[in-house]
Amino acid sequence: MLLIALLVRGADGFHWQRAPGGLASHLLGSAWFLLAVGFNEEILFRGYPFQRSIDGIGPWMSQLGFAGLFALMHWGNPGMQGVTKVWASLNIGLMSVVLGFCYLRTQSLALPIGVHLGWNWAQGSLLGFGVSGTTEIQGAWIPVFHGRPEWLTGGAFGLEASLPCTLVCGAAILLLWRWKGTAPSGDASTASVS
Repeated sequence: MLLIALLVRGADGFHWQRAPGGLASHLLGSAWFLLAVGFNEEILFRGYPFQRSIDGIGPWMSQLGFAGLFALMHWGNPGMQGVTKVWASLNIGLMSVVLGFCYLRTQSLALPIGVHLGWNWAQGSLLGFGVSGTTEIQGAWIPVFHGRPEWLTGGAFGLEASLPCTLVCGAAILLLWRWKGTAPSGDASTASVS
């Protein structure tokens, strides 16, 4: 998430201002909330249904199906309209594939839950951007946008609706595809996505 923010900032998309208030308690409190979000979404999208789908139709079809469902689940979020809806849907789907690979490579929900938590926490609580269109989380920093197009900055929806997010998620997918993971050797579900 920091890499995405730095790419947008490097394209003169925004600058940061320090947010006022008690930083430590805010960062810890929001982490607990976002842990619950990550835990619930990963149980739903990388838990039992995803794992049974892998057994039934294979990892690639499961990844694509659950990525579509994951993106669709976010369509009711604030700001999900027009061009933002296109970029956000694409990137949320790509992030779902990243999280799916996190499960496939470890055969554990711990890594996808941790990555999901880190993604949301860094985007909102630390860097101050919207998280999937929600703006209830006050960040340690406040981004001040410079009027650049939303496809570059993500706008109020958050960095998830930006071209730099597409590039970073694509790179993460390639890295996870190449990484053989820590799953038990001989596991058919990870061997078939190699």
